[in-house]
Amino acid sequence: MPEALVEGREFIYFREFTRRFTLNPDAVSDADVVHFTRSYSSKESLRAGFEFYRAFDENARFNIAHREPLDMPMVLVGGEHSAAMSNPRLAESLRAQGAKTVHVEVIRQARHYLAEEQPDAVAEVIAHYAGRIDGSE
Repeated sequence: MPEALVEGREFIYFREFTRRFTLNPDAVSDADVVHFTRSYSSKESLRAGFEFYRAFDENARFNIAHREPLDMPMVLVGGEHSAAMSNPRLAESLRAQGAKTVHVEVIRQARHYLAEEQPDAVAEVIAHYAGRIDGSE
C-alpha cells in the first residue's frame, strides 16, 4: 500500500518527511530531496525502503530468540528531539541481554536527520569511537 501511494510522488513524500523529522527544515535542501527521490524511484528500491519498517516485528522475534552475549561495542546515537531520549532505556535493555559495551550519544539540536542537521557533531561522535577495538573510553 505505501508504495502505491508514494510511487510517482517520491519528491512530495520525501520533502514532507524531511520537513516533519528535522528540527531545522532547511537542513535538508531540495537538492537533497531530489537525491533521495532518485535513490528510491524504482519500485524495488522504494519497496526496500519500506521493508525496513515492515521488518520491525520480525526483528523483535529474532532478537528474542537470539540472546547470545554480544562482544562488539555499540554506540546508540540519536537526535535530542527524537530517538535519543529512549536510547538510555534501549542501552539498559541491550546490556541486560548480554551486550557488554553500549554507549549512548545525543546530538543536540537535531531530530531524525542527524548528519544533515548537525554534520560536525556526527563527525565528532564517529571520530571519538572510530578505531576503538574494545569500545573503551
